[in-house]
Amino acid sequence: VELVGDLNSDLVTNNDNTHLNSHDSPSPTRDDDDNTGDTIYFKGPSHILSNLYPCTLQLYSHTYCSAEQAYQHKKAMFHIDKTRNEKDKQELRKISHDIMGTEDPYKIMSVAKQIKPNQEWQTTKRYIMEEVLQAKAAQCNAYKDYLLLTERKSYIEDTAHLTWGRGKPNKPGNNLLGLLHEKIRGEVFVNDITEKAINIGIKVPDSPPFKGYDTTP
Repeated sequence: VELVGDLNSDLVTNNDNTHLNSHDSPSPTRDDDDNTGDTIYFKGPSHILSNLYPCTLQLYSHTYCSAEQAYQHKKAMFHIDKTRNEKDKQELRKISHDIMGTEDPYKIMSVAKQIKPNQEWQTTKRYIMEEVLQAKAAQCNAYKDYLLLTERKSYIEDTAHLTWGRGKPNKPGNNLLGLLHEKIRGEVFVNDITEKAINIGIKVPDSPPFKGYDTTP
């Protein structure tokens, strides 16, 4: 699958919340609703590309209310597994419980800020996010259909986040979330074409099933 941009480049890292904070502001050089060209800007729970968008996901043996909850809960569980100090484990378990105890995406982000990401998470989080988006594409038809309808358009998360979003005027971000959406769109397109081919009797070669990412060091 062709991926627009470079997901293998070194990423700028900062606070690991994936969406708009209250102090963030959109780019002053364009209209927030200007999605008519080749680029779609997205943010906030009303946009289906946002992780804050409400959708039920079954993943990691849990049921989540949004991609944001799935991602942040997985981050908490990851650090519980990697932490040896029992006091720190207890604090992380409380954070995990609080993340699962609300459907408010902004509260989920606020709670998750209490996690201090270790270096291993910084190199793992992109694969976790991709797993979450793959689950969203498989289980949320509206998301899948949106990806197909927007074909070759570029996606940009319209936040100042340096890893996931567009970044700041004087410090561009990596827009990793937008690039991952484009990658997932390519996978969805291939699967959609394959399904249609099978439905009209065209034999499609078998491919090995996706088994997830090996994130062990």
